[in-house]
Amino acid sequence: MFQKVKPHIDGARKSESSHGPQPIVCVRSFFTKLSRKRKRGGHRALSAYHRTAIGALFVVTASLAVVIAAAKSASHEVSLAAYSPIAQNFGADIAADADALIPNNETAVETVARSFALPENAARTEEVVTRYEMPYAVEVIYTDTEYVGTERVATEGVTGVREKTELKKYVGDTLVSTVLQSDVALVERVDEVVTIGTAERGASLGWYNWPMNKDTLTITSLFGSREAILGSTNHKGLDFNAYRGQSVFAADGGVVTRCETIDSYGKTVIITHDNGDRTLYGHLDGYNVRVGQRVSMGDVIGKAGNSGNATGVHLHFEIRPNGSAPVDPLPYLPDDNYRLVL
Repeated sequence: MFQKVKPHIDGARKSESSHGPQPIVCVRSFFTKLSRKRKRGGHRALSAYHRTAIGALFVVTASLAVVIAAAKSASHEVSLAAYSPIAQNFGADIAADADALIPNNETAVETVARSFALPENAARTEEVVTRYEMPYAVEVIYTDTEYVGTERVATEGVTGVREKTELKKYVGDTLVSTVLQSDVALVERVDEVVTIGTAERGASLGWYNWPMNKDTLTITSLFGSREAILGSTNHKGLDFNAYRGQSVFAADGGVVTRCETIDSYGKTVIITHDNGDRTLYGHLDGYNVRVGQRVSMGDVIGKAGNSGNATGVHLHFEIRPNGSAPVDPLPYLPDDNYRLVL
C-alpha cells in the first residue's frame, strides 16, 4: 500500500522556487493520483507494466534529486573558493553564509569589494632618499680697505649637499600623501664673499699686509727679549729671512717720511700712514722710494740687504702705533701660514 498523501498538494506547488518544480513534489503528485484511481474502483492490482514504470520513475527521480543537490552544492563551493583570496586579504569570514554574500543577485566580487573596506596597511608606502645640492651665493662687498680695481675673494664659496628622506604613500598608482622624515646637511653651504676696492691708490687701507712675499715667509726672530751675539737683546720687531735684492713691500699706504741710514738699522725706510701709525723697514740694500712720496700697500719700497748691525741678509720690520714705541707686529698681520726659524 502507498502512504496517504496530505491534502492541498497544489499549495505545495505554489511554494516552488523559480528554479522549476521540485522532483519530490512531482512524485508525490503522481502517487496521489494513482491512489485516488484505486479508491474510485480502478484497477485492483497494478499491472506489470505499471510496476515497471513506477520503478523506473523512482530511479529517475532519485537520480535527478541527487544531481540537483550536487549542482547546488558545487555552485556554492565554487563561489566560496573563487573569493576565498579576497576573504584572506581583508580578514573576512565569507564562508558563513553563501546566500548572504550575494544579495539581490549581485556578483560576489562587487559584494566583497563593497562590504569590506580597504585597510590602511593595504596602501603602498615608499621611502625616498634624495641628495641635492645647495649652490652658494656670491656676496659682493665694496670696501675702502682695498684699492680701486682690486677684486679679492675674501671667503671661498662651498656648494652645500643635503639629504632628504620622505615617506610617500600610494593607493594603486596614485600618490596620496608625502611625509618629510628628515632633511640633513651633509656638506654645509658657505656663501662666497668678494670684496671690490673703492680706495684711491696711495691711501692707507687701515690694515697691514706682509712686507715680503707671503709664499716664502720665514721669520727668524720674534718680537721681545732674545739672546743675540750682535744687535739688541730686546728685539723691537720681526726679522724675515731674505736673499740680497729681494723686494720689500709697503705694509700699508702712506707717505714716506724717512729714507736714510739710521744707526744700527742701516739703510731704513719709514712710512707714516693716514691713521698716524708708522712702519719701519731696516737693513735694506737700497731704496725704491724717496721722502714725501705717497705709496700704496704692496708697492716695492726697497731691496733686502744686511746694512747696519746684521749677521746676514734679512729684513727688520716694526709697527709703531701713532708714532710711539714699537709693538709686536704679528697681531697686526694677516693670519697666513709662515715658517718660524729661530
